[in-house]
Amino acid sequence: MTAFMHLPFDIRQHVYRDAGMITGATIILEPRKGVLSPYAYYSIYFQANGMHMRKYEGWDPSYYSHFTSIEDEAFQVTYRLLTVSKDISSEIKCLVCAKNTLVISNESPETGLKFLQSLAPSEVHSLQSLFVHLFVKSPLVDNGSSSLFNASLHLTVERITLWQHAARHILSHAQGSNLSLSLICDTGNNVSTSAVLSPLLEFPGRLRDCQIRLYQERNNHLSSLAQEVANRAKEIAGPGHTQEVFRFFDLPPEIRLAILLYTDLRTPSGLVYWNPQRGFYFMISLQDRHPYDKSSYHFLRSFLKCGNRESPMTGCFCRARRSAYSSRCQCWTAPRSLFLVNKQMYREALSVLYSSNRIIVMLSLAASSNGESRGPSHLRLDSSRFITRHMWPDMLRNLRNLELVLPPFDPEIPAEAPSPMYLDWCFAIDHLAAHANLRSLSLVIQVALRSNFVNGDPRTEFRHYVTHDGEKSTPLLRKHISYLTPLRKLQRLKDFFVFLQWPWYFSQDPEPPIFLNMLYPHIPELELCLERCVMGQGYDNWGRGKPEKRPSGWLFEDYHEPDQM
Repeated sequence: MTAFMHLPFDIRQHVYRDAGMITGATIILEPRKGVLSPYAYYSIYFQANGMHMRKYEGWDPSYYSHFTSIEDEAFQVTYRLLTVSKDISSEIKCLVCAKNTLVISNESPETGLKFLQSLAPSEVHSLQSLFVHLFVKSPLVDNGSSSLFNASLHLTVERITLWQHAARHILSHAQGSNLSLSLICDTGNNVSTSAVLSPLLEFPGRLRDCQIRLYQERNNHLSSLAQEVANRAKEIAGPGHTQEVFRFFDLPPEIRLAILLYTDLRTPSGLVYWNPQRGFYFMISLQDRHPYDKSSYHFLRSFLKCGNRESPMTGCFCRARRSAYSSRCQCWTAPRSLFLVNKQMYREALSVLYSSNRIIVMLSLAASSNGESRGPSHLRLDSSRFITRHMWPDMLRNLRNLELVLPPFDPEIPAEAPSPMYLDWCFAIDHLAAHANLRSLSLVIQVALRSNFVNGDPRTEFRHYVTHDGEKSTPLLRKHISYLTPLRKLQRLKDFFVFLQWPWYFSQDPEPPIFLNMLYPHIPELELCLERCVMGQGYDNWGRGKPEKRPSGWLFEDYHEPDQM
């Protein structure tokens, strides 16, 4: 044995690895006796005076099939190496800490924290990845089963004190190490939060990476606090160092624009919604049912569902759904802070928002539910309100893709002299023509159709709305033409498309209702008729790329939780 210890450490490490020592595993630090956690196939138990291991079968192995299981032989080899001699046991402990992820479970954190305090400085320096679940109030990940989760009842003073001692011990010996620390403490805006974070602030620059979660639900203030503390724990400079402010506005305008294009002003899908009640917001379908977005579905998911890639054993640190910070989370969040810097940044951020996304003006709740009112006609179209009241005139020139959703029109309401709503719509189009850069603007008009049925028969309703007989147009088509006629002043548009929409338009049902098959041949004809009444009889929508135009996500019912901007 003495001769073996005279070998270089690199050689001994290769021998341990080739012998089958455990590497690349997620190890839960739990008491040697007690209830076994259902979150892992295997568990390794530690004690202050050594390392003890035990293998057990996990609950519902199919749920965790994406984790690499540990072979029985690896447990046997590691256990035997721990019992050979004191020197080899110390090396094995260092290697296990360096080659595996250690998790201090929420169910019994005291055991893991005591183990951390027992580590020698050399063993602390070997730590690579450590997760501490100090106080957890919800399942660690969104797709975790609540039946497998035991929430912490409260965070005791004794547990906080134990954490502070363990954290100070680890951080005091972690200088120059490659330790990545992940802390979950769902105390929220509580006095306990400051006590839990204090050790990280006392030892700046000791960690290679740091993830912090302070609450199970999203709170921007807590997320900012988590980011500030994590950056402090990772910084290289000492406590007295002050970072010089970067003079962003000394850069040329084109450089500032290029930088802002790499911020969250550009949404993952390139779609930004607006309505009078909510202002700007973002949403996207997360169900894999969109027939036109399947190629980009997984790309979009990576910006919205990073928590699904987290292990049920280590937890979710997604800033989009938790009060957390993680350098690994790339999820999109509304860039509100950019609009609060100063007036100049506000205007430049707005110009990037308008120029790099498709702006979709949605219907208000009243317009979408009631359609064209039979009552007072002084109501304004939401599209008119957006163009004339919400948008500054000089900001209209930044628009590159604009989509206006018109409300359902009722053909049973007789045509009268131009109403105030119609005249206001004409004024809005004049305003858009005067201030927008038409040659760079693509305009889409979405005509929402009523979805209620007449006497329970959908064919009666939809035939009445979207079909015509020979040269005789329906009242609905005539009303659409009357509202699109003012758009003739926009003939210099880069592109112009009209879509007649209802929930079954992009149905993926392999056997759609018979009445839909009857309607499909008429829809492109009607849309082209409406487009040509604006752009002229020679307008070719297919040549302008209408078949490649993506339908909007608002037609689908399963959405990511909307994020206000």
